[in-house]
Amino acid sequence: MVIAQCYVAEAAKEGFEESLVRMKAYKEIAEVGLVQLTAPRSVEQMKWARDAVEGTSSIMQAYMDPLLSKKELLNLGINLLWMARLTHDVTYVALDDFIEDSIERVTSAWYDFQKQHKENPYLTGVQVAKHRELEERYLSDDYPGKYDRFTGREPEQSSDDRDAPASTKKRAVA
Repeated sequence: MVIAQCYVAEAAKEGFEESLVRMKAYKEIAEVGLVQLTAPRSVEQMKWARDAVEGTSSIMQAYMDPLLSKKELLNLGINLLWMARLTHDVTYVALDDFIEDSIERVTSAWYDFQKQHKENPYLTGVQVAKHRELEERYLSDDYPGKYDRFTGREPEQSSDDRDAPASTKKRAVA
């Protein structure tokens, strides 16, 4: 599926009306599968964007205050939501907290983090395996096999090391 993201409403010399024109063109002329409006600033703009194109509707709520609930979005006919700002902010804050903790407690911060999140599928490897399964299923056959080049968390070998006898291979520096 081809997705067109319409950023023009964020552009200094354009605006919301131009985004509606472009959204229609993406859908009708370019025949994309989905059009996403990135900058609605009101419920009315969401409605106009939804009415501008047929099919699945997606928006980004970064400029909405307050944010609409899932029920409110579905009632507007918006069935996909891109939450970039929200997820980025959560990630940045959590990462900053962890870095600050690591500066003070070094490896203890990491061990405590692992204990606190021991069931999380990203740390157990379950989610990583699912990502790999999906990539292998949906990547084309001519994709330059990233999993052929790298099979685990160990450092990749240089091309010089691949065919060298084990006793002469360079050691990875941690």
